[in-house]
Amino acid sequence: MKKARSAQLLLLLTVSTNVIDCSGQSSPFWGDLEPGPYEVGYRDTILYKQDEHFKFKNYDAAKPFFTMIWYPAKPAPGTPDMTLIDYWRFNGSEQCSELYSRWHKNFADVQDTFSLARIQNVVGFPSGLSSKVLFDSITATTVHAKYRIPAVEGRFPCVLFHHGAQGMPDENSVTCEFLASHGFVVVSSSFSWPLEDHGWHTSVTDTTFDAATDIGFMAEKAGAAVGVDAEHLFAIGHSWGAQELIAFDARKEKPFKSIIALHTTLEPFDLETARKYWGSLVTLMQDSAGAMTTPTCILAPTDLDLPDTLIGKVPSDLNSLQPYLSLPAYAPFRGNKTTPYSFITVRYPLGHDEFISLGLRTEPLLPGYITARGTDLSKEQESFEHVASLCLAIISSTVTGQPFDPKAHSGHFT
Repeated sequence: MKKARSAQLLLLLTVSTNVIDCSGQSSPFWGDLEPGPYEVGYRDTILYKQDEHFKFKNYDAAKPFFTMIWYPAKPAPGTPDMTLIDYWRFNGSEQCSELYSRWHKNFADVQDTFSLARIQNVVGFPSGLSSKVLFDSITATTVHAKYRIPAVEGRFPCVLFHHGAQGMPDENSVTCEFLASHGFVVVSSSFSWPLEDHGWHTSVTDTTFDAATDIGFMAEKAGAAVGVDAEHLFAIGHSWGAQELIAFDARKEKPFKSIIALHTTLEPFDLETARKYWGSLVTLMQDSAGAMTTPTCILAPTDLDLPDTLIGKVPSDLNSLQPYLSLPAYAPFRGNKTTPYSFITVRYPLGHDEFISLGLRTEPLLPGYITARGTDLSKEQESFEHVASLCLAIISSTVTGQPFDPKAHSGHFT
């Protein structure tokens, strides 16, 4: 099977101009997601937190936030679509060149970890095919956005996206593009900064920076952005970013109408285990429960525990997996009786990084291959699309004032 899939990959990359070129259509990364009524415009900027200092090599000034913005745009015939690598370029980066170079390298490192290494570990590189060709095929894939095309007049609700630990602001670009096409301004920023020697500052590993004030800073900037309805500001976070958004809700200021937490990773653990690994967050949720009042939807995967004999032989029928599936208990969150939490479990055993589009960037090149977890990548792509659609439905229900109907999504979520 490994040899057959390697041959398939080589064939796809040999004709990659046909695979990755989708001018005038949705990006291959979108799968079957349906775009909304708007074109998607994109711009980038570097915002500076003037009351906080940051030093890295030749940079010694206000802490910078590399910020990406997707927005509803007017049709722009003749304007070329962007490709994935265009998200890695920033105007104004010459002001902090070494810092940007380190940040830019992390783009490539993250892409390598979640795309190239994943292919190599599961499928194997076909003879004569280099990792550079694979990397270039992914980064040259068209995205569903056009650079700095004219925005639609008016004010739109806004979503702030917070990436995971050592992640990048483009890691959920498909969901950001998708929401923008349906009438939202979406802002995503860097929330971690490089150490002088190696690694990254995040509150997971140190307390150098106050993540809550960073979120507050970006929420203020997002609310003040051109074309944003500051009365309708939402937040979506993944992994560490989801944890930080939940912790942020303990603060007095409440800029968000609602929060969506994509797989915090606490969901399957009992309270004692969660306290061992996420002590500060669990303690905060207990001690500050009365202050945490923003409606928060927590999404988690069904847990899959396959025996070794079934790895790589996943049944196509989800019902066949039932003996190996278990639902998370969400125990660390259930002790907080004041926060309006809601819990939604994805029926298919979606991988942690498949809650965001970063984990599916190999799918256009490898339709139907089996992942290292023993699950079907095409089914994970489908489940990711349902997660993106669910995010749209949850946020839209608040904007329109219509109650969210979970029954409409019960085929994909529990």
